[in-house]
Amino acid sequence: MTAPQAPLDLSSAWLVDRSRIQRGRIGCPRARYREYHSGPTGYGIRRRAQSLPLATGSQVHKILEALLRRSNSGPVEDVRAIIRQAVDAYRSRCAKRGFLELAGQPTAEVYAGQFMDAAVRAETLRVVDEQSALIEAMGWALHLVWLPPILDEWEPVVVEQEMLLPLGGASGGAASGGATVLMQRHDAIMRRRSDGSLAQFEAKTVGGYIDAPFWRRQWEDSPQLMLAKIVAEAVLKEPVSFAYILALDKGKRSQEEASGLYKQWTPFLYPYYRPANPPMEEEEWRLSYKYVGEDGRNHTISKKHQRVESWKFDFRDKPATEISNIEWWVRKMPPEYVMAQHEILGPYDFLNHSQDSILRALRADDARWQNGLWVLHEVGEACGWNEADPRFVAALDELFPQSWNCHAYGKDCPYLPICRREPCWAAPHEDERFELRRPHHQPEIDQMIARGIEPPADQDEDEGEE
Repeated sequence: MTAPQAPLDLSSAWLVDRSRIQRGRIGCPRARYREYHSGPTGYGIRRRAQSLPLATGSQVHKILEALLRRSNSGPVEDVRAIIRQAVDAYRSRCAKRGFLELAGQPTAEVYAGQFMDAAVRAETLRVVDEQSALIEAMGWALHLVWLPPILDEWEPVVVEQEMLLPLGGASGGAASGGATVLMQRHDAIMRRRSDGSLAQFEAKTVGGYIDAPFWRRQWEDSPQLMLAKIVAEAVLKEPVSFAYILALDKGKRSQEEASGLYKQWTPFLYPYYRPANPPMEEEEWRLSYKYVGEDGRNHTISKKHQRVESWKFDFRDKPATEISNIEWWVRKMPPEYVMAQHEILGPYDFLNHSQDSILRALRADDARWQNGLWVLHEVGEACGWNEADPRFVAALDELFPQSWNCHAYGKDCPYLPICRREPCWAAPHEDERFELRRPHHQPEIDQMIARGIEPPADQDEDEGEE
């Protein structure tokens, strides 16, 4: 499941990817500069992660990748190991940030520089357990319900493989001096078993808004999908006919009115349970507040039903084996209800002129970036890289202006302290709130090493939905 590709000399190449393209166009040019081009390495800086991480697309992607690579006939123990590895990786992230102790590590009573009292600690551990259970549940949903019908129709060809597309010679920018190369890593490219056609599949985790029109319509003209298609066709030397979005709903996270706690509202984690009352009533499970009864009518649950935490509920019918609560619960859920927690969007096809336009724009835009960075480098050298120098401030404003969209989607831009000129703004790479960025693409890491630059240590990410 790999595509052969001729080696490229990347030591002097100008490397771009979809993330920085969108960061500079849809987001903010100043944010792209900070994240991908600033700092003493020239590979950018990033905000240090300090908050308690929630389950994001990266853990589910790891499970999906491993499941697509394994043989369908393999033992279930292999699946358990795959899912456990993703859960352990998440818990290690929490431990790394000081929110969780692991075996063999000293007990920590301080996190984020503040004393952790008993109530805060208990809630922190509850959230970690909840999010661990969510990762596990989505892994079992993939294995048991979501993936089988896809694999019945499609055969994986490429899974999480780095592909490179040269976009011509040097773009004219003295800052690079080499060819522009587009980096792309596909979630999966599949071949339809019936007719041999290829399609790309991109997995996205969403937090309860899978039906939102604004989210669904963005894929109709998605630059991410267009660029992925262009690169795949160039490397595989055959057409990639369609694109699909594998949308996986992890449930909305919101505050519970009774307790005031924030919870991930998904039937994987919080089903409704009514205890048995023999001989009048047997125990009963409901997956939603409203349901259609056997009489075909709409009903609501009774006051006797209470939401329970599936990952630690005492299931009376669960065998005393290695099966975890979450695995047992996902297996116990009606398959059609598990199926309803995901959707395959598409197929999406893209017009040739749209693809031609995005490539022309990409070449021209990144030529401007290369030239702009060279001008800024000369100004920086002249003023000793003091960002408070009026010459540097003026050059930065003219070359990479702020969009002033500092609170998109209700979240502060991570580089807002610099734009607000808080302490250390003149040398942000020396601010303890920031650290040097470690590239996500292996070719960029290889390029750093070839240039004699030591890549920063592995970094965990505060990701959005993906």
